[in-house]
This record gives sequence, structure tokens and C-alpha cells, in this order.
Amino acid sequence: MTVIGQVNAVSLLGALDATRNWRAYVALLLGGLVATLAGALTGYFVFRFQMWNMGAISALIGGIGFIVSVLIFVVAFSAAGTSLLDQAKGIPQRPLISLFFSGVGSLGRLLLLGLALLLIYTAILIGVIVLLFLAKIPGIGPLFYGLVFPLAALVFGLFGFVVVFVVNPLAAPAVWDGNGVMQTLAKLLTLARRDMLKIVVSQSLLFLLLLFVGAILFGTIFGGISSASAVSAMIIDLPRGMGIASSMYALQSLALSGNGYIGAWSIGVALLLGSVALALLLIAISGNCIIYLQYAANVDASGMEETLRLRAQQLKAKAEAVQAQAKQQAAAAQQAWQERQREAARPPLTGAAPMKACPQCQSPVTKDDVFCGHCGHRQSGNGG
Repeated sequence: MTVIGQVNAVSLLGALDATRNWRAYVALLLGGLVATLAGALTGYFVFRFQMWNMGAISALIGGIGFIVSVLIFVVAFSAAGTSLLDQAKGIPQRPLISLFFSGVGSLGRLLLLGLALLLIYTAILIGVIVLLFLAKIPGIGPLFYGLVFPLAALVFGLFGFVVVFVVNPLAAPAVWDGNGVMQTLAKLLTLARRDMLKIVVSQSLLFLLLLFVGAILFGTIFGGISSASAVSAMIIDLPRGMGIASSMYALQSLALSGNGYIGAWSIGVALLLGSVALALLLIAISGNCIIYLQYAANVDASGMEETLRLRAQQLKAKAEAVQAQAKQQAAAAQQAWQERQREAARPPLTGAAPMKACPQCQSPVTKDDVFCGHCGHRQSGNGG
């Protein structure tokens, strides 16, 4: 039995094994810490430049810092996802540094995939806008709009549904599995046409699993924090009733009194809650990897991929033709303008009637001209 065949027999409960994958946990934790540090440094410099009344530089630094922080976390996210995909396949785990290199390699394809989705949405939006303008035709406009509106609503709804339930959860595992951008899109579109309902049901089951596990983990952590806080309050300098419900009070007390124990308590609570959140994120990633392996790993999407490539080539050819036509029109307009400038600068012939400029196109005309010889505009007061 092949590895993929073995994975097909695994239920979504196998996603719980993600909590034992320390490589994925460390990758996400390191990525989150580095991204947070980059964000904090960005915030510091933004604040400083704002104080120095350098708003433009402050906004530029803020935008660059935000993008860098997001990219760092995406690399760590991809590194953890690659490790979880290997675990779902049942193959040996890679070293941690190799996972980060894989995350960096996946970053470009994920960005291109997002750009491709944006272009698809833009094409849909432009098509709908063109149809809506056609619906303004007098007489048949309302009837045409009655057909266009439900069609536009259906297209937008299907696009959003496919993005939420197919593209968003399964695109990253497809990229981590070594698929290119076109191959990933082809597989996802094939799944959307063939196994949409199965994928929706699987995603719903994964969501219920996350709710159940989250309730257990957070309930355990909340109960433990309340008990440990009550015992701590009897021995060290902590306010009575230090539990989750009084966490904001603890932070306020820290700010007012500088109590180091309250600060340590707050950091400990944050670490515990963050650990639970990371565990749930790992389970969600692992569950999506399992769903991908069950439905998309062996999909033959070569026909769809070829169709997408042909459509992309056609769009590229049309864009190049439009660009060439625009350049030709710009060149013709520039040449006509230069010709008019040369004619206007040309000295009048000796003995000829005095010249003046046409108010319409600025071409030279004489006082005896009734109409402009270039644009045909009637010359007021001319012609005797």
C-alpha cells in the first residue's frame, strides 16, 4: 500500500497527533516571536519619527515593517505546515533548518497564488461592471438587469464559497507538497467541480473537532490558572481572587504598583494561553493537510492546468495587443502635435496675407479663411 493510500484511511482524528510534533511547534513559536519582535521595532521607529514630525517616513517604515513581519510569520507557518504534511504522509521528518528553507521556497508560490486569485476576482469584477453598464440601455435596461443581477450574485457567491472552503484551507498544503501555482489552481478548481460537498463536510467536521478540543484545553488551563492563583495568593504578594476574570485588574495593578509578582503572573498566563492557541493552530493545519491528501493528492488536473495556461496566454496576448495599440495611438498623437507646432512656428510667406491661429486646433489661418484648413472650424469675422 502506498503512503497516500495509507493516509486515505486516516480520519481527521489523526490531526490531534500534531500536538506531538515539536518541530512544527518550534517553527511556529520562533516565527511568531521574530515577527512580534520585528513589529515591536517597527512600532518604536514609527513612534520616534512621528515625534520628529516626519509622518511620510513614519508611514513608509510602518508599511515595510508590517510586510516584513507578515512574511516572517508566513515562512514559519509554511515550515510548520511542511512538517505536519510529512507527518500526515508518514514519511521521516526533516531537520528544522530544512523546514525553514522549505518555508522560504514556498513563500514565492503562495504570493503568486494570492496574486492569481486577485487577478481572477478582478476579471470577474470587470465583467460584472461591463454587464451593469449595458443594463443602462434605455428600454431593455431593466429587463437585462433582471438577468444580470442574479448571475452576478451567483458568480460572486460561488467565488467566495470556493475561496473559503477549498482554496483557503487546501492551497497551502498543495504548495507544500511541491505543486506549482498553475498546478495548484488546476487541482483546486478540479476539486471544486468534483468533490465540493465532501470537502465542505470535512471542513465542518474539522471545525467541530477544533471547538471540542479548544473547549477542553482552555477549560483545563482556566481551571489550573484559577487554582494556582488562589494557592499563590496565600503565600506571595498577589491580590486575592487572581483568576482569568481578574486578569485586567492584574495588569492595572502592575501598572500602578509595580508589583513584580503580578507581572510574572501575567507573563505565565500569556504563555499558557499562547501555547493552547498554537496547539489549536497546529491541529487545524494538520487537519487541512489530511483533507488535502484524501481529496487532492492523486487528482489528475492536467487538462484543467492546460486550459488555465491557454487562458493565461490568451490574456497575455490581448494585454500585449492593447499595450501596442496604445503606444501607436500615443505616437500618432505626439507626431500630430509636433507637426502643428512646426506649422505654427513656420514664418509666413512674403506677400501673403497675415497669419493667425485657429482657436479650435491652433493651426495657422489667414484673415481671409472662412474655415480652418486643418479641422474645419469656422473662423469668426473672416471671409469678408
